[in-house]
Amino acid sequence: MLKLATIPDLGLVASHKRPIQDGSQYDKLIDLAEVDGMYELKKKNYDTTDTVKLMADIVNKHYKQVARLADHLKKPTLKQSLRNLWDFAYTHIQFTEDPKTKESVRRPATTWADRKEGVDCDCYGVFVGSILKNWKVPFAFRRADYGNGGYQHVYVVAPMNGKKGQLDNGAYYTIDPVLNAFDLEKKPIVRKSDTYLSGSGLYELSGFGKAPGMLNGGGCCCDGKSGKQMPVFKRHRYLTRDEIKIRGLLLVSEWLEKEGIPYEKTMDENTGTEGNMVALPTGEPVTLPNVSDLEDLSDFKIVFNSLLQRAETGIESVVEPVSDRRLAKWALIAGGVAIAVAIIT
Repeated sequence: MLKLATIPDLGLVASHKRPIQDGSQYDKLIDLAEVDGMYELKKKNYDTTDTVKLMADIVNKHYKQVARLADHLKKPTLKQSLRNLWDFAYTHIQFTEDPKTKESVRRPATTWADRKEGVDCDCYGVFVGSILKNWKVPFAFRRADYGNGGYQHVYVVAPMNGKKGQLDNGAYYTIDPVLNAFDLEKKPIVRKSDTYLSGSGLYELSGFGKAPGMLNGGGCCCDGKSGKQMPVFKRHRYLTRDEIKIRGLLLVSEWLEKEGIPYEKTMDENTGTEGNMVALPTGEPVTLPNVSDLEDLSDFKIVFNSLLQRAETGIESVVEPVSDRRLAKWALIAGGVAIAVAIIT
């Protein structure tokens, strides 16, 4: 059985190497064209919030590297799929702690290429999160503080029915390949912070306080090749139009105007989150985020037009279409976004 140890400023680490399977038969299921894609966090004045934001950004940009593997690992139920994913990562990817002076965050294909040498918990998180994004399964990167003065560990948790609220009431699965069992979470946790990613990849940060340092100590994010600071680590929450385009996203307000759907800009006074409020043909308001991808916007358009057609033809029963799973999915995406995104013109 794999023994675990808690080390100050680092957290949960394996006390020895575990035997892993060769796994070369899966190389054909992974895009190995960008195996050099790794970012290093070096000692500077940045905190673990930046680390998980980078993890989310890497998942959103590079999840397709493991799309074929995701198809291979998927099972009939969510629990079976997650158990299979944990088992695959645990038995094929070695765990190795990063040096205390830096922390490496890899793209999913790079994690696979480095599996024999081993990767740290954040690389596990990106790998697992990339598979879940291919499955369109909402999840969160959870940072855990075990009482050593800061967050020491990060891993993936997935709500049992896709609702973010379940992350607070215990109705979730834990996928942590550092530990030697599926759905196992180290306790007690003094403090936690969840960075939630909806099925579209939009994310929010919740439950975090100021916690200086990386998961291995203090750090900043630098490109592993050039040493330049990555744009995602600028100390604001703004995206340029080019950055939105690179992420494969659209400005929701511009899309609504193009589609001729009336909307009003909104602002959450508590979080500073901007949004776009649309009145459904049933009279119910739905607040959409500032940015989204075309697939989710298309789903919303289908449901909106369906409700509009029913309203125009005088059909009274609109309860069923409102509960359409696509609208439920969209409501989850819209409701799960608590990060203010502004546009730099």
